[in-house]
Amino acid sequence: RRASRSVPAAHPGTSPRSHSPGPRRLCRRQTAPSLRPLATAALRLVPDYLDAHYNLGITLYELGKHEEAIGHYRQILAREPGNVDALNNLGVALHASARLDEALGVFTAALKISPGDMQANWNMGDLLVDLGRSREAVSYYASALKSRPDCLAVYHSLGKALMEQGETDKAIAVYEKAFRIYPDDADILCSFGVALMVQGKRPEEACALLSRALRIDPCHVKARQAYQECPERIN
Repeated sequence: RRASRSVPAAHPGTSPRSHSPGPRRLCRRQTAPSLRPLATAALRLVPDYLDAHYNLGITLYELGKHEEAIGHYRQILAREPGNVDALNNLGVALHASARLDEALGVFTAALKISPGDMQANWNMGDLLVDLGRSREAVSYYASALKSRPDCLAVYHSLGKALMEQGETDKAIAVYEKAFRIYPDDADILCSFGVALMVQGKRPEEACALLSRALRIDPCHVKARQAYQECPERIN
């Protein structure tokens, strides 16, 4: 795996949802906010300094200045068209700017160069979900998990995409695997329990999972709502 780390993500809903931007997985090299003055000064001295463009792009993205970030990543790619990290971050900024078709092309290009890239697969999955193509997103989430099988957020994304397609049994298998890795994560416990409730074959286990989620996080709204509807509890 390349030397980068993930930014915790929230889906910005796009078609058929809204186009509200949200943070996604950026390929990082350094902590960005404190580097903005340094990167800006470096570019005044050396306009083609690619690392400065890269770090400034991250900072501008995180400040919500997506169009400016796009410009910096395009400058990198003009010099290094095969730079997968820059392609990934460009796609992230385009997605946040609701330029979904462009983002799709950029992530496709990144994955053509590096099919196993975890960040690009994850972001491609998110983009396809927001395009209303969750069935296609599944394979990209699965590829991301092959690269990083302990990534909790991708399990959430994959399970949600499968549930949206009505693939409850497959979603349960995903949540069960995540549960074995993260047995005390309230969100996984909740999603696992809800999926079991939808399936209807293991009501006692569903109720136990939701109860456990509430012991871990008593304020978990979705878990509490689901627990109130749990057949085993009602009976």
